[in-house]
Amino acid sequence: MEKTLAKQTLNGQVALVTGGGRGIGAVISKHLAEAGAKVALVGRNAKTIQDCANSIGHNAISVTGDVTDAEAMKAAVAQTEELLGPIDLLVNNAGVTGTAGNIVDVDPAAWWRTQEVNVLGALLACQAVLPSMLARGQGRIVHMGSLAGNTPGPGVTDYSVSKTALLRLNESLASEIGDSGLLSIAVSPGWVWTEMTEHFDAVFRDMNDEWNGMDKSAVFPPEAVAELIVRIAAGEADALNGRFIHVKDELATLLANLDRIKSEELLLLRLNML
Repeated sequence: MEKTLAKQTLNGQVALVTGGGRGIGAVISKHLAEAGAKVALVGRNAKTIQDCANSIGHNAISVTGDVTDAEAMKAAVAQTEELLGPIDLLVNNAGVTGTAGNIVDVDPAAWWRTQEVNVLGALLACQAVLPSMLARGQGRIVHMGSLAGNTPGPGVTDYSVSKTALLRLNESLASEIGDSGLLSIAVSPGWVWTEMTEHFDAVFRDMNDEWNGMDKSAVFPPEAVAELIVRIAAGEADALNGRFIHVKDELATLLANLDRIKSEELLLLRLNML
């Protein structure tokens, strides 16, 4: 992956990161702040996000809120705008791994809860920030996707379905905002060794005695996706509005192949039909 832009490229920008106090979200928040943005970390656990914001420093604040609660997300955005200013970047990072189990016997309530957090949460965050972004004609929204969204597998259907829905939400939003000056893009962080991926690894080991662990070539540090998001925030990926890109992709290569990407409808969810 290409190296990130020089530090302090995001001076004057305000970012809101859901699930910003732990895992990938904490690393993303830190990198955005180091690049010059003022960052609001949103999460349900007040102590976790406050501790993370304190560790980042003066460029970060903590805002307690549940992404599945529409009023809480509106309040989180209002608090962010009051303390930091209008939001330029939303990172829809909050998510859960879901519950392990085959479709025949998985707990439907737990299965649906995954959709509420991973999909409804992203929708509510978008609804909270979009009015101001549309009024100003500027703003970028990044959705934390996953290759699980277009590569189905057994035992984790709730997570896979939620990520597929998130990718289509990204495409739908991009088509709606059109030429408004806004951007919606989805990114895949690859395998990042966090509590979430530890969970998946345990699930796969339970279901397959021959599972030898994650493919090392597909494992990326959380800093890699954080650097990609900094570059998206800086405007480097604006031409890829509505697309789904992987952390291993080089932006320069993607942009050099933009005509082909558009003409062949690449980096999108598509159903091949006769």
